[in-house]
Amino acid sequence: MRGMPKTFRLNLAFALLVMLSFTSVYIVSAEQNKASGILDGMVFIGQMGVSGEAAYDDKLSFANGQFWSEICIRCGFKPGKYWTRTEADGIHFRGELQGGFGEFVYEGRIIDGQAIVEVIWKKQRWYWTSGRTLAFEGSTIAGQSPYPANEAVQISIKALQGDLPDFCW
Repeated sequence: MRGMPKTFRLNLAFALLVMLSFTSVYIVSAEQNKASGILDGMVFIGQMGVSGEAAYDDKLSFANGQFWSEICIRCGFKPGKYWTRTEADGIHFRGELQGGFGEFVYEGRIIDGQAIVEVIWKKQRWYWTSGRTLAFEGSTIAGQSPYPANEAVQISIKALQGDLPDFCW
C-alpha cells in the first residue's frame, strides 16, 4: 500500500467502509449456535425392514441437528447429522449413521406427520462391499419428544460393550 497514491488509499478505505455499512453482522450466543434442524424435536414411530420380509419396530428421532434410529444405536451406530430441504410435497431429508458395522444412509420425506424413508446399509470390506436396501415408515405421536443426542451416543457405546441383538447381523 505504501507505493499507492494517497488519494487511491483514501478512496479504497472509503469504499471498504461503505461496503461494511451495507453488510450485516449477525452475532449469536453459544446456545443459539448449537446445531439444529427443522425436524428437531420430532419422533417417528414405525417399522424398518427389507421389503417383503418381517419388519422390526423402530423409532426415528431428531434432536440437536442430529438423528438416530433406535435399532441402529442398539447396534452401536452413533447419531449422525441430517440435512433438509422443504418442497411442495413435504420436507425431504438425508442423513448418515456411521458405525463399526458400516454406514446407513437415510433419504426420506416427511409429510403430514408421516415419514417414508429409504435406508441403504453398506459395509465396505477390503475385497467387496455388502449392502441392503431397507425402508422405514412411521408416524409422529403427539407429546412424544426425543431424548438428547448425547444420551443416544451413550446407548450406542454400551451396545458395543455387550451382546448385540440378532437384528444387528
